[in-house]
Amino acid sequence: MDALLFSTLDAAGQAERKEDFLTNAFRANPLHKDALPLISRAYDFSDAAHRDQVRKSGRIPYHSHAKGVALFLAPEFPSLYVAAGLLHDTVEDGMIYNPSTRKMEPVVLEHIAAYFAYDMHAGALCTLVELMTENPAELALRHEDRKIAHIRRMVTASRGIAIPIALADKLYNLRDPLTPEWLIKTSETVLEYLLFSAQGLQSPAGKPYREHLLYQALAREAESAFFSEVSPAPHAP
Repeated sequence: MDALLFSTLDAAGQAERKEDFLTNAFRANPLHKDALPLISRAYDFSDAAHRDQVRKSGRIPYHSHAKGVALFLAPEFPSLYVAAGLLHDTVEDGMIYNPSTRKMEPVVLEHIAAYFAYDMHAGALCTLVELMTENPAELALRHEDRKIAHIRRMVTASRGIAIPIALADKLYNLRDPLTPEWLIKTSETVLEYLLFSAQGLQSPAGKPYREHLLYQALAREAESAFFSEVSPAPHAP
């Protein structure tokens, strides 16, 4: 499974079609086939919300990041998390067409709630996306402090249920060779704080985060890039 986890970044880059993405998700965990409608609709919404957007590198479509995060979650976490991985940046960065005004407008949680209104997971999906969205009150902070404030809120809210998505998000950024150098350089304290905050909590899969391959993979990447061991972060409560 460890090899499968590390192959997902390449898989995300190659999954230009939805069919390719779904095949990769099902290969990671066949149980996701039971949630095909949820994952498929999440893919469509994410694809529309990030259409014509590119990553900070300016070289690849933004949606490739959403796909990569979702595939990092696929081997170990429920299908709800695969769907939330696809949607995790839609409220923060996405745009959607409003047929009433014939204009593009920022995605809000109400759009997601309406789109998934008939799915039993709609409420939980919106909660996860909301937890992954930075609070407007935090936007005035410098980049590092803003990210730490976001993680602190995520950890204390709902027993840290959104932590898997944050781990996958950070792992994708570290492993993506096109992530800007400035973003990597400002990530050390943020990653240390996230790993320290998560290591003692139980995951939605019913075991400590530190026992998950996703956590271990991020810890190794962070250790290689920044520090020799995960220690209490200076911002930790």
